[in-house]
Amino acid sequence: LGSPSFLAGCSKDACSHYDRPVVPLGDDPTACRVYLSDEPGSVGIDEDGAIKRVKQVEKKNGETVKVLEWISDCACYIHTETLAEDETEFVFEGTGAVDKRKVRFTMQAADCPDSRKLKGVITNAFGAANRLGELSFDTIQKITGQTIKRRRVTAPAWIDGKPMIPGVGLADDIEFKLLDMVPAQVREGDLEAAKKTLAMLLDIPGPISILVTAIFGSPIYARCFPNDRFGVGVWGRSGSLKTSIAKKAMCIYGDGYNDDINLLKFGRNSSTGVGQSEVLGGAGILPHIIDNVKSVDPRDAQQYIATIHSVIEGKDKVRGKKDGGIRNSKAFLCTPIVTGEIKPDEASTSARIFNLKWSEPGDKSQVDYVAKHIKDLPVVGYHWLRWLADRQLPLDGFEEARTRKTDEFNGKNYVNSGRLATIYTLLRATWAALLESPFADVFEPRTKRFLADLDRCAEEQGAMVSEETEVAKFLTGIDSILATQPHLIQEYENQMPNEYGKTYFKDVIGRWIDGNLFLVPAQTLFALKRIGVFVQMPTE
Repeated sequence: LGSPSFLAGCSKDACSHYDRPVVPLGDDPTACRVYLSDEPGSVGIDEDGAIKRVKQVEKKNGETVKVLEWISDCACYIHTETLAEDETEFVFEGTGAVDKRKVRFTMQAADCPDSRKLKGVITNAFGAANRLGELSFDTIQKITGQTIKRRRVTAPAWIDGKPMIPGVGLADDIEFKLLDMVPAQVREGDLEAAKKTLAMLLDIPGPISILVTAIFGSPIYARCFPNDRFGVGVWGRSGSLKTSIAKKAMCIYGDGYNDDINLLKFGRNSSTGVGQSEVLGGAGILPHIIDNVKSVDPRDAQQYIATIHSVIEGKDKVRGKKDGGIRNSKAFLCTPIVTGEIKPDEASTSARIFNLKWSEPGDKSQVDYVAKHIKDLPVVGYHWLRWLADRQLPLDGFEEARTRKTDEFNGKNYVNSGRLATIYTLLRATWAALLESPFADVFEPRTKRFLADLDRCAEEQGAMVSEETEVAKFLTGIDSILATQPHLIQEYENQMPNEYGKTYFKDVIGRWIDGNLFLVPAQTLFALKRIGVFVQMPTE
């Protein structure tokens, strides 16, 4: 790729709705006091704790005086203002003037101007002793002094050019509210111990370096290559430790990923399509494991194909509203890590997943070491993310490298060579970035093994996808018919008797003519459908 500084100075982040001015945190939140010396109309909290207004009153003798007019016993103000995507939420705090009851409650900003909703919530919070009076949201705004301004993040995201993930500590005004199944939490710690554990992870036998590289690269792909993202498939027999090792690699972003409870189990008996979309959308810019994928149930295979296409293409299915219009689709930015035993065969889906053949490691000493020191891996994620945050990541040489690789794969007659070249180049580029990161001394001596594994897996991927096209399946199906049902093919002159008995004309799908096979389209496709060759039926 030329210079290993491949990553782009991206002109925009994927989560543009966060690009708003940051209000710095100031003093503690405050409520305004009110005094007789204030201007008429001023509102605040009096010494007795009640909300009052300065009012000018004219006496009978014509003299004008100022008095404090009671408004409400429910003295509250806006403590925190939180922006969550396109919605704002207020946290109110206060003290009842009568019983000194401490109060804290939350409301959506859109509901606050509705006096009925506001009064109901305030009455519920302050109880019977404190009279509501004429309190309104406008009055509460006038009482409010300093307010904490925060932004809520419901999925790991790039915000203000920085990867916002719990524990990374790159902004003071961010609060996280992630899904329970997204246990992202990096932290500071012993960097040298973390490097040793990372080295042991990379030394596990098998194509582990490719899996780890994709996991490291997920935030990069989400920011700079949202339209070129891909997944990684780890396929092997039961007991080969594929899921266990994938979970440990995921612990770079939080040791909670090592818990089975946070795995997204695939299949109709484990999770619904909507549930899968929620979890994969909630993963944000991080990877997430889709476990236990199988092609035993055809409906599960169809759901797998639909899920992978939605995630890689970046949008959930289009849904309408009851009152007309289209709902906003859920955005996907994650890198799916798929583990399973039997891969569903569908060319366009397999092309979007870089599929790795996994076998049980003969030497498990590295696996045991990583399992014992799993708490070190979130330290790796902490330093990696902070390193990414300080980089303007240029794309010099990326397009040229991808073009060269596409031409090479075209020369080998691979199907979908452009997508394979993109995946290959992204993995190479991610490794180049890791060689500049704080972990360069860990990755440098393992570069030769990584390149050998990448070239081998790319060759296997190209052959695998080519074998799964409809044309390849068609020819395989015809071979099956010739081997098991030769009576469906007529000889040109006459149909010779065979062990199947008489062949009716309506069953025949083709005829041998001078050593060539002539097939009738409709009958042939019907015969192939009966033996379950295709995932999606081609037309005549």
